[in-house]
Amino acid sequence: MKSFYPISLCKWVLIFSFLLAFGRVVFSLLIVQESTFDGTEKVLIGTVVDYAIDGDKLSFTLLAKEKVVVTYFLKTEEEKENLSNHFGYGKVVEVVGTLERPSLNALPNTFNYQKYLYYQHIHYLFEAESVQVTQEESLLYRIKNGIATYIKKLDHSEYFLAFLLGDTSQLDMSYSRQNGISHLFAVSGMHISLFVWMLTKLVRKQSLIGQLITFLILSFYVFIVNFIPSVLRVVLIYELKQVRKYTGLNWTNREICIFVFFLMLIVDPFFLHNIGFQYSFGISFCFTYLKPKENKLFNLFYSSFIAFLVSLPISAMNFYEVNVLSILFNLFFIPYVTYLFYPACFVVLLFPFLMPIFSLLVRVFEWMNQMCATFTVGMIAIPKTTGLVWIFYGLVCWLFLQRPKRQKVCLVVLIFLVGMVKVWPKFSNNAFVYFLDVGQGDATLFVAPHLKEVFLIDTGGSLSFSKEAWAISKKKKAQSENIVTFLHSIGINKINTLVLSHGDYDHIGNALELLALVSIDKIILNQNEDTSLEAEIRRLYPEKIDSKLSSSFFRIQEYTQESKNENDASLVYRIVGRSVSFFMMGDVSQTIEKKIISLVYPTDIIKLGHHGSYTSSNADFLMHVQPDLAIISAGRNNRYHHPSEVTLDTLSSLRIPYFNTAEVGTICVVLYPNGQYAVYP
Repeated sequence: MKSFYPISLCKWVLIFSFLLAFGRVVFSLLIVQESTFDGTEKVLIGTVVDYAIDGDKLSFTLLAKEKVVVTYFLKTEEEKENLSNHFGYGKVVEVVGTLERPSLNALPNTFNYQKYLYYQHIHYLFEAESVQVTQEESLLYRIKNGIATYIKKLDHSEYFLAFLLGDTSQLDMSYSRQNGISHLFAVSGMHISLFVWMLTKLVRKQSLIGQLITFLILSFYVFIVNFIPSVLRVVLIYELKQVRKYTGLNWTNREICIFVFFLMLIVDPFFLHNIGFQYSFGISFCFTYLKPKENKLFNLFYSSFIAFLVSLPISAMNFYEVNVLSILFNLFFIPYVTYLFYPACFVVLLFPFLMPIFSLLVRVFEWMNQMCATFTVGMIAIPKTTGLVWIFYGLVCWLFLQRPKRQKVCLVVLIFLVGMVKVWPKFSNNAFVYFLDVGQGDATLFVAPHLKEVFLIDTGGSLSFSKEAWAISKKKKAQSENIVTFLHSIGINKINTLVLSHGDYDHIGNALELLALVSIDKIILNQNEDTSLEAEIRRLYPEKIDSKLSSSFFRIQEYTQESKNENDASLVYRIVGRSVSFFMMGDVSQTIEKKIISLVYPTDIIKLGHHGSYTSSNADFLMHVQPDLAIISAGRNNRYHHPSEVTLDTLSSLRIPYFNTAEVGTICVVLYPNGQYAVYP
C-alpha cells in the first residue's frame, strides 16, 4: 500500500513530540514533586502493585493516595506460609504502622535509594506493624498472580522471572554486571520478536483478528511486567511498525524509535533516569544506523562493539567501571541466550518435564559467567566526571555512526576522552581523608596527592544475628561492593595498605570481600590473639601480612598498647598529612586513653573511640588532645544507642564540635597544599 501520509506531517509530529517531551523533562527537573502524605498517617489502604517475600521480610509497593514502599517483618513461619498463599498483586490491603522518609546513600556516588524511589514517584517508606487483606484482586490481577505463582514454584525460578517477567530482584547479577552482559536480562526487542514469532504459530498473524489478538496479548504482557520501560519501548515500537505496515505510515525505524522515546518521556519524564530505559534506547537507536554485512560473525562482533561504545557512559555514570572484554564475551553469550536459554524458558514453562535440560543450560551459563569474571584484565574503573563530558562522548559516537569514513578519527577521540576521565583524579594536588558511613562500624580512607598512596583503616561490617532457616534472607549485603564502587568513583583501583585495627566484625567484617574485589598490597593486623576472621585472613593471604603502617606522604605515630581485651588492643594512630593531624582511636577504652595521655600531642581531628560509647572519650584525654573536631562513626538507630549521651555531654562541655556519620553520612576532609583543610559532611 502506498503512503498517504506526507513526510512533512511526520516531521511535524516528531518536532511537536520533541517539544512536549523537552518541556516535560525540564519541568520535572525544575519543580520538585511533593508527597500527598503529611507524614503522620498511621493507617493506609491501597492496592498491591508488586511484592517480594525474602526470609522474614515482606516488602511491597502499595498504591494508596500515592505509591509507598511497605516493609513488614513476619513473626512466625506459619504467618509466612499464610501470606505466601494469600498475598499477591492487586490485593487491597490495610496496613498499620508509621511513615518515614527513605535515607540517602551512605557512601557518595553509590546507589541512592531515595532518588531511585523519587523517580518512581515514591516519597515515603512505611514500617508496618500489621498487614491485612481487605479485598481480593480483579480478574486480570488473578491471572497475573496465577502466572507468577506458577513460575515461582519452578526450579531456577529466578531465571524465568528475569527473562519472562523482567524481574531480576531474585537473581545474583554481580558476575553478569562485571562481565558486561547484564543487558541480556532486560526484556528487549529480541525477546519480544521471539515471543511474537511463537504467537504467530498460534494465531493467523496476517489476519486482522490475528493482529488484534497479538496486540491484546502484548498489551497484557506489558501489564504483567508492571510497565517496565524496556518492555514498554519494545512493544510500542513493534506496534508502530505494524501500523506502518498496514497503513503506509512513512516513518523509518529510526524515526519510530525517536517518536517512542519522546512519547514515553511525555507520559513520564522520570523514565529518563531509568537505567534500563537508557540502555534500551541508546543501543536500539544506534543499531538503526547499522547496515548488515554478509559475514555474520563480523555483524555479531560489530554489533557487540557498538553496544559497548553506547553502554560505556551509562555504565560509567552508574557503576564507575566497564569491562572491555565484554565485547568478546557477548560473542558467546548473545547467541547462547538468544537461541537457547531464552527460548528454553518458554518451552519448559509449557512442558515442565524438560526441566533437566533447562537445568543443564543454567549450569553452563553460570559456569561460563563465573569463568569470564576471573579475567579482570579488562576491567576499567572510570571516575566520576561532569555529565558534559558524556554528552560530548555521545555526539562523537553519533558522528562515528553517521560518518563511516571518519570512524578512525572518532574512535581516537573517544579513547582519548575516556583516558582523560580515567587519569584526571591523578592531577589533583590535594590529599583526602574520608570517614566512610558504613553503618554501625568503622572505615577510614587516607588518600595522598595524585593518588600516589592509599590506605584504608578498617572496612566496616554488618553484624548478622542467628535466625531460623525460614527467616534467613537470600539476598546478600552489598556494603563491600558499595565501598569498591566509591573507590572507583574517585579514581582508586588499588589500596596500598589495609589496616585492620582489631578483630571485631563491625571493623573488619567486609575485609575478605574487599580483598576479593580490589587489589590490596599489604594487610596489618593487631598483635592480640586472632579472632576467627583474622585467622582466616592470615591463612588466605600470608604473603600480604605486615606489622607496621608506613607512608611516604603521611607521618604516622603509633600508640597501640598490649591488652588481652580485643577493643583495648586496637591499633591506635596519630596520622599527619601536611600540617593537619588525625587521631584514630579504634575501639580503645578510657583505660588506654589514660595510659597514653602523656605521650600524645594536640590533634586537629579525632575519631572517637568505640563509636562514641561512654566507655571511651575521657574528658581529661580530650582536653589534652584539644581537637578542633570530633568524628563519630555510628549506625542509624543502632541497637547499642551509640553515641552515648555521656560522650555528647563531654563534647558539649569542652566545646568540641562533632560530626556523626549516622546523621551526616560520609565525611570528607580535604587537605590543601597550603596546609589548610576543609570538612565536607
